[in-house]
Amino acid sequence: MTKTRYFAWHEIAGFELRPRKWRGITVSGITFVTTAGEAVNTEVLIGPNDPQPSVGLYSVEEVDDLLAELEAQRAVETKS
Repeated sequence: MTKTRYFAWHEIAGFELRPRKWRGITVSGITFVTTAGEAVNTEVLIGPNDPQPSVGLYSVEEVDDLLAELEAQRAVETKS
C-alpha cells in the first residue's frame, strides 16, 4: 500500500538518500525531511543493476538528477 501526502515547499527542509530494506535487500531511497524533523520515504529507490521485472528501480544517475531538480525547485519556491 502507498499513501499520498502533500507538503508545502516551506515545510521541506531537504532531501536525503537513506538505506532501507526492499524485498530482502538493502537499497537506497529518496527521503524527504520536513522542517518538523519527520522523515518521509518515497518510492524512488536505487536498486541493483540486474533486471527487476514489474519494479521500477532507478539508476544512480537518474536519482542524482531528480535530487538536483527537487533541490532547485525547493530553492525557487522557498524564496517566493
